[in-house]
Amino acid sequence: MEASDSFFGLYDTYFNSSNNGSNESNAFKELNDGLGIDLAASILLFDGFEARLGVAFEEVKFEPGPNTQLESDTDHQFNTALIWKPGPLTLAWELDTFHRSNDINGWNTMLLANYAFSDFLSATLRYAHVDVEEERSDIYTLAMLMAVNDHFDLNFEYNRVEGDDLNQFAVQGIVSY
Repeated sequence: MEASDSFFGLYDTYFNSSNNGSNESNAFKELNDGLGIDLAASILLFDGFEARLGVAFEEVKFEPGPNTQLESDTDHQFNTALIWKPGPLTLAWELDTFHRSNDINGWNTMLLANYAFSDFLSATLRYAHVDVEEERSDIYTLAMLMAVNDHFDLNFEYNRVEGDDLNQFAVQGIVSY
């Protein structure tokens, strides 16, 4: 077995969550309020087959309020993935589980097949199942990625979300440099 790019990272939160228009802000996250740690490892099991494992923790601080006993809590997430790349074909499976400080628990899984027809065109089929508390969704995706030049790609994506009975179409411009 041969190890490939294992890494360790630290990140700081850069987002605000709203209190849904209420004047009470018991669980209002302030900018830079918590520190998060994201640990991930990757190993190349054999040529073209990779396993990934990751965990993330973030401290969430609460403003004092009449309904809040805690001053802080921790969100955490676990992620694992298996990726096989035999030539232009990529097959992947991913599993995420998470627990949020507001006692929301969930998991999701994804199956992906991508085929690169050339350096300029690839197609992706993806299935994802999302299960958060009592809500469940199945998402079916078909995507085509076209390289316009060395630094700009266009992605055309169609999603069918069952459970929400939703059809989505997106065009994305992807800049790389």
